[in-house]
Amino acid sequence: MEAGTDGDVWLSLRRLPEEQRLAVYLRAVEDLDFRTIARLPGQSAGGTKMPYYRGVKTFAAMLMEGSDEEHE
Repeated sequence: MEAGTDGDVWLSLRRLPEEQRLAVYLRAVEDLDFRTIARLPGQSAGGTKMPYYRGVKTFAAMLMEGSDEEHE
């Protein structure tokens, strides 16, 4: 798998639903733990994990889709 360009990464991140985008950004970019992330929107740590994992799955699929299109 080839990594996308920085532009692809940020575009894909912006395409995520807001709750997922926030969770992925705060965990992956800001390196915050789930307990800290949960305090921001007022959720439990467990309630923050689901949007994060869904966001990561969707984010990865978008990046793979972009990578596949480059090779066609």
